[in-house]
Amino acid sequence: MSNLSDLLPAGGGQNNTEFTASGAIASGKPVILNSNGTVTQIAESSSSDVIPAGSSASSSSGTYMDELNNLAWDSGDTNKFLYVYESTNNSRSGEARVGTVSNSGGSTSISLGTTFTCLTGNTPSGARCYVLGLAACPNNAGKFLCVWADERDYPDYPFYAIVLNISGTNVTKGTEQLIGNDSAWAGGCGNLYFNQRQLVADPNVANQFMFISTRRDSPKRAYVQVITVASGSGTTISSATPVEIGASSGSSTIDYTVIAADPNTAGKFVAAYRDGNNSDYYYSQCITLSGTTATTGTSVVIASQSPQGPSVEFNSSVAGQFVAVHYGNLNGTYSTRTSQGRVGQITGTSIAYADDAVGAGVATESSDQANIVSVGSNKFLYSYTPTNGSEAQDLQQQVGTISSGTLTWGTRVDVGASEKYVPSAADPNNAGRVVTSRSVGTGGPPDYSYVFCSEVGVTTSNLTATNLLGVASAAISN
Repeated sequence: MSNLSDLLPAGGGQNNTEFTASGAIASGKPVILNSNGTVTQIAESSSSDVIPAGSSASSSSGTYMDELNNLAWDSGDTNKFLYVYESTNNSRSGEARVGTVSNSGGSTSISLGTTFTCLTGNTPSGARCYVLGLAACPNNAGKFLCVWADERDYPDYPFYAIVLNISGTNVTKGTEQLIGNDSAWAGGCGNLYFNQRQLVADPNVANQFMFISTRRDSPKRAYVQVITVASGSGTTISSATPVEIGASSGSSTIDYTVIAADPNTAGKFVAAYRDGNNSDYYYSQCITLSGTTATTGTSVVIASQSPQGPSVEFNSSVAGQFVAVHYGNLNGTYSTRTSQGRVGQITGTSIAYADDAVGAGVATESSDQANIVSVGSNKFLYSYTPTNGSEAQDLQQQVGTISSGTLTWGTRVDVGASEKYVPSAADPNNAGRVVTSRSVGTGGPPDYSYVFCSEVGVTTSNLTATNLLGVASAAISN
C-alpha cells in the first residue's frame, strides 16, 4: 500500500486487505497498523493525576537552588532529561546531570547520572555562573542549548551560550559563544533576579531558539534575541541582534520578563512582563519570527496590577491559546498576592483575553515564584510556593484545565518544603508527565535539591500521524 488512494473505491469495487485483529473491532470503525503487523481499532484512553508520582532523586549538598537551575527533556529519548544548576561545592561552577525516569504512577523513580562541569566560574574567587536558560533542540535528539551569565566579568555580566550533548548518562559540551554584551544589549546585560530571563526553542523550526531578558542598569529595558545552533551534531552558535520589547522610548522600566513558543504555529511567541512606566501592570506582547528577524505586536494588559513570579505557556492542544500566571493583587485586592491565571488567544499578531484572572490556591495567601507547563488534553500543571498560611514555604502543584476558553483549577497538592525558584518541564514524549525541582535550605542558600515527577491525567489516542490503515469492513473478534 503506497498512498491513501489505495484505501478508496477503485473501479466501483472496494479494496480489501486481510489482517489479524488484536482486540475486537467494530464494523465500519477506523483501524491502525501495529508494529507486529496486526490491526487495532482506534481508541482513546484516560489516566489519573498522580502528584507526586513515585520517589524523587536528591542532589548532594552544595547545589545552589536560588534561581539558577533549569530542566529540559531530551526530545529523542522518552525517559531522559538534563538538569543544569550552580554548585557551591564546585567553586560556583555550573554542573549538569542526566536524569532517567523509570516506570510510571506510584512506582515512578528518578536516577541522576554522573556530575559534569559544564560552566566554569571562580575567576575571580567566588565568581558565579548564573544559569539563565536551558532548552532541548526539538529536532536533534540529545542536544541542548544553555545560556548563562558570567560573574567573572562583573559588573557587565555578558551572556554566553553553549551546546550540551548527552549520550546515555554522559554529557559533553561545545565551545562557549558570546551572545550578549553591553553594546548588543543597549547598556547592560541581564537583570539576574528570578524569572527575568528565559530560553525557549521554536518546536517548529529546527535548531532555532528565542532568549528574553532584562538589562541590568536603569532604566530597565527588555529584549528578545534569536539564537541558532548548527544542525545535527554541530555545536556552532550564532545570534541575531536583540530586539526591544514593550515601550521603546528609552525610559521604560520593564522586568519579570518571560516567553513561550506556540507549538502549533511556527515562529509565534508570546512575551509577558511588568511595565514600570504603566503602573507596574502585567503586559503581554506577540512576537513573530521570520527567519532570524523578530517583530513585536501591540502590548496588551494581562492584569491591572503589579505581578511577581510570572510564567506563560501555550496550550499544546489549541493553536494560539496560552495561559499567563503570576501572583498579584487579585481583582484589585492589595491585602494578599494570590496565585492566579488568565487565558489569552493570539490571532495574527493581536492578543485578546476573554475572562478575568482566576485565582488558584487559597485566596488569603501570598505566593512566591511560579511556573506553568502544558501537558496535553487542554491541561496545565502549575507550581508555586505560598509565603504565608498553613502551607508556607511548601511547594504546591495544581492542575488547570481550559474548557471553552475558560480556565478552572483542580485541588492543589502539597509536595513538600521548598525555597525560591521551582522549574518544571513537560515531557514531549509522554503526555501528562512533568519533572520538577524543589529546593530545601539548611540555614543559608538552598543547597539540596529534589527532582521528582508528576503525572497529570490526560486523554491519549493510539492514532499517530503514520499508523492509520483503513476502515473495518465487518465486525472482527480478537
